[in-house]
Amino acid sequence: PEHSTISVELYGLDGRKVADVFNGDSGVETIREFETNTSLLAPGTYLCRVVAGEQVHIERIVLMK
Repeated sequence: PEHSTISVELYGLDGRKVADVFNGDSGVETIREFETNTSLLAPGTYLCRVVAGEQVHIERIVLMK
């Protein structure tokens, strides 16, 4: 694991940011899971953007209620 700043954000398919899930430091351990309150979000498809240092990863997620 590499020490870096991490941000995790959720975006709607229209490109608008709908939630900041995490903003912080990775420390010395690898972070593998995040929890967030989705009660205010409508069911549907979202994009999860993870930025860790110089790396950016985007994953499509589906929220069902």
